[in-house]
Amino acid sequence: MTMDEMILHCAQFVDEFNQDSEHKLTKEEAVAQMKVSFPKLKRWSKSC
Repeated sequence: MTMDEMILHCAQFVDEFNQDSEHKLTKEEAVAQMKVSFPKLKRWSKSC
């Protein structure tokens, strides 16, 4: 799975995440945050 595919997959669950969170995110905000944080994960890190 590519990083973009993973982001789209995870974005499906924003409403579920928002149920347990004080800070509600729109789908667009969640996608933007994932695009910043996912490249830092070992799976998609260029340094691996």
